[in-house]
Amino acid sequence: MTNLSQIQNFVRINDHLAIGGQPGTRQLDLLKANNIEVVLQLCVDESPYSVDSERFHLNRLGIVHLSMNVSLYYPTQADVWHFSEFMDIYQGKNMFVHCSTGFGASNMVALYLMQREGKLLDEVRHLVVPGWEPTYNWRQIFNDFVPTQC
Repeated sequence: MTNLSQIQNFVRINDHLAIGGQPGTRQLDLLKANNIEVVLQLCVDESPYSVDSERFHLNRLGIVHLSMNVSLYYPTQADVWHFSEFMDIYQGKNMFVHCSTGFGASNMVALYLMQREGKLLDEVRHLVVPGWEPTYNWRQIFNDFVPTQC
């Protein structure tokens, strides 16, 4: 396998799931070399990163590209439900979830692991981007979905 640590804040969560920041074009090729089958890009309207360019490149590589417009500072319950639906549909596939820095991906994946796999907040803290800590707004969402944890 080729080293994916070139991707900002890249973290392998388990055998089928990884998170990180925005990969460059050459790093998209690394995803293919590492058997990533699905990429879920969390983006915001003001994001400087091109969804279409990433989609085009990944589709040429045979990788499914999904993009989800989400406010990473003011998430909603609908954002979480949509994210969970994507994750459930592609469960068992080798997935890479990213945003511009990896911290938004950490929030979504941490919440998903707490919801679906019953992991504790302290457990997911050690699985995601080092230094990650849910913001006040994310804690509110966490409390809505996993009230005994936060």
